Amino acid sequence: SLIFSHLVELEKGENSFSVVIIDTAGGETVQEVRITREVPAVHQLSSRMAIAVIPFESKGSVDGEIPIYERVISAFTEQGRFKVVARKDEAFEAALEELKLSGTDLIDDSTAIKIGKIIAAEAVMMGTAVITENHIEVVARLVNTETTEILVSKDVYDQYGEGSLFEKVIFLMEGLAWKFKQEFPLVEGEIVKVDGDNVFVDLGTESRLRKGMTLIIFREGETLKTSRGEIATIEQLGEAKVEEVYENYCTGKLEVKTATKGAIQLTDRAITK
Repeated sequence: SLIFSHLVELEKGENSFSVVIIDTAGGETVQEVRITREVPAVHQLSSRMAIAVIPFESKGSVDGEIPIYERVISAFTEQGRFKVVARKDEAFEAALEELKLSGTDLIDDSTAIKIGKIIAAEAVMMGTAVITENHIEVVARLVNTETTEILVSKDVYDQYGEGSLFEKVIFLMEGLAWKFKQEFPLVEGEIVKVDGDNVFVDLGTESRLRKGMTLIIFREGETLKTSRGEIATIEQLGEAKVEEVYENYCTGKLEVKTATKGAIQLTDRAITK
């Protein structure tokens, strides 16, 4: 018997692979494999937690332009967990103009919060990158634009050899993005109680929920059949801010209502924004 593994990122829908096996005598066997990746409709919601990423402060002894900020933007954007707003984005540039800042001005914490509020970001990301001749360390923190509370702080560190700094930066920024995604997972639960504008959802600390997170409330709709398969529809009913978190449930207060077909009901569902 033969056991092997190979990691491949699946695209949405059908993915086709050919497994070719060649023995020592030159004989060849080909096995076709088809894998269908289905993404739950709710995970395709365009609403995501919006974060404004501020250029990181640079420290250390290495001269030259190291693309830390660009790689942070790339890693977080490709990950798809957050709606990322960065310099060169129209909204970000408009905020700088409103605050009478240039594109090269250093941005302190209080100004970063103001930028986040102007562009309606729920949090701003700030950080520091320290690069020396043999190691790199990046520390990033996510700050709530309303309360100025530090929601989470994460760091990545590694040493590098001659000529490998750029590759190391790419690797570390992908790791940084993964760490933040772990702190803000996309988890889905069920509405178990509704009391006026207060909702109870069967998601708690075991689901890594935290106070201050936003939940998107939605209702599963009809399933449409097409020539390419079935399409699950959903209706977004509103958003609730998590107020209290317990082991296996949380309470939240509705802040945005978009329901068009009656009030929120039991068995409606919620997902972290």
